[in-house]
Amino acid sequence: MKAICKIIRDAGAEDILVAAGLCQEGTAKKMFGEKADYYQTMHALRILSEAMWRLYWQAFEACAADRETQHWQSQVEHVVKMLFEKDTTATEKLEIIQMSRPQISILQEQMLLFQESLNEHPTTVFWSIFLEMSDILHRFIYYQREGNWAGHLCESARILPYLTAAGHYKYGQQSLPLYLAEMKKLPETATEAHEALMAGAFVGRRADGNHNGVPPDMLLEHTYHADAKEASGLDGITLNRAARMKWVYTKPLTAAISLKSMLHLHSSSPHHESGWSRVNRDAEMVVKVMAAVETNPFTTATPSLINISTGECADPTVKDNLTSVKAVGLKALSESLSSDQKKTSVVKLNTFHTQNRMKPKKSGGKTSAPGKSNEVTALLRMTQIIASGGELNIVDFIGNHECSDLHPSLFQEYGSMRTGTKASLVKRRPK
Repeated sequence: MKAICKIIRDAGAEDILVAAGLCQEGTAKKMFGEKADYYQTMHALRILSEAMWRLYWQAFEACAADRETQHWQSQVEHVVKMLFEKDTTATEKLEIIQMSRPQISILQEQMLLFQESLNEHPTTVFWSIFLEMSDILHRFIYYQREGNWAGHLCESARILPYLTAAGHYKYGQQSLPLYLAEMKKLPETATEAHEALMAGAFVGRRADGNHNGVPPDMLLEHTYHADAKEASGLDGITLNRAARMKWVYTKPLTAAISLKSMLHLHSSSPHHESGWSRVNRDAEMVVKVMAAVETNPFTTATPSLINISTGECADPTVKDNLTSVKAVGLKALSESLSSDQKKTSVVKLNTFHTQNRMKPKKSGGKTSAPGKSNEVTALLRMTQIIASGGELNIVDFIGNHECSDLHPSLFQEYGSMRTGTKASLVKRRPK
């Protein structure tokens, strides 16, 4: 999740989500920054990827309209209508897909031709990469919730080059390749453990039902760790040896009483994201996000990589990096796995965010020119206004906020500064 946010940061996604009303500007920057909230950011990425997929499909339909599509279009439309019938169960939909492989193969061929036509345009390539990354992330979470071990390993391998390209070397170049190599040998080295993992033992569940598997680390955070931080837990007594020992000896007895209620094993409620109110609200938000995108990125024919919100053009190095993220990651991954160097070479990916950071920052509120006092600056402005034929009230002009570093409301009527307890006022008080 963080790798995706790092790659697309400042490429226009934040502004679009804010314009659609999904979040405020500060929240958007936080979601795509270093300290993102998992659930909040996942929700935003899901909405954004759904909107981008619909824009992609609109561009595909416009492209397909220029070709001879009568021999396959009706067949594909018939399959899609069957899949979107309300009374069709998930099992029946899978059977329909398996029976419709010839029609789906035709559709895949047409979409491959469409994708090849996009490779000449950097903006469309970049957002196609975003769709690929978000699909991997969503499939990974799906397999986690379903307890599908084979799918978990497959998507873990697919995300490797993107983790490496984003600079997450501890996962992409060190721990995850070793983990996948060991898990590949698990059927021969530990047969019983492999069978247990295939049965879904790598996730836990806090409720009955399906599609609610939780990774072990998240399960521990929400249960045992949360319980230890309560009033009856370890919080506040970790430095007291006698209190710690008492807690350790009595915890099995208290846990036996509260374990079932703590884990909510008696609950059979569905996942909060699968409720009709949440689904309908998200569907409306997807439409708003699509409306906030002024120009469809999959129909943009500009030779430059642009920010889809502001129109800012990326530097050549940024364009080359962002349109070949997977190749950059695969190259670094291959070099780290084939070399015997102890120190890992971390990828420094050039993005819109790094490009914006390199730009010179504007002065923080100082209106006076270098080497000139505020009074001189104010006199120059007064002279310019009078010379251009404008009228000027000198008394009112002197007290304007734009001619002073400090706001006039911070001062008394006779010039002394107002007293206060706020640190911001004390810090701004002139020495």
